[in-house]
Amino acid sequence: MEHLILIHWNKSTGPIPIIQYPPEGAYPSKDIFLKIWAQHELNKENNLIELDSILEDKDQSVISVIQEFEGEIYFLVLIIKTKSKVSDVITSDILAVITKNLLELINTNKFTRAVSEAFNTIKNYTKLEGQDLISFFQEKIKFTILQILRNGVITKKRVS
Repeated sequence: MEHLILIHWNKSTGPIPIIQYPPEGAYPSKDIFLKIWAQHELNKENNLIELDSILEDKDQSVISVIQEFEGEIYFLVLIIKTKSKVSDVITSDILAVITKNLLELINTNKFTRAVSEAFNTIKNYTKLEGQDLISFFQEKIKFTILQILRNGVITKKRVS
């Protein structure tokens, strides 16, 4: 993954880039963001879109997830340098949760750190394959079970 960009869609002026991580380099042109927006409008049933070869570097692809937050529309744009389908590796649901978490922190002092963590989470998650991915979730499940056990025995009454 090359870049993570968070865009606010202003109904009168169009796309407004909020932040790019890593911050090096220029934002893609407004025309690129308009093409991404158009694809979201054409594919309303899917909140994840993938666009190949719309950037100057034809080896780069764009993945975008659209999200509404507090009546405003935002989209998370990932610029990746690969020919494989990222949606096969990371789902739109995971990207939607990451976007939602970022938007909840947008007006706080934790926002820039959250963007950095989101970038690294997505980058590391897409590197996981097969058995590694299963282990990734199993470790989280084991941790959750241990936390529950540390908090004490769960009674049948508390479960229902």
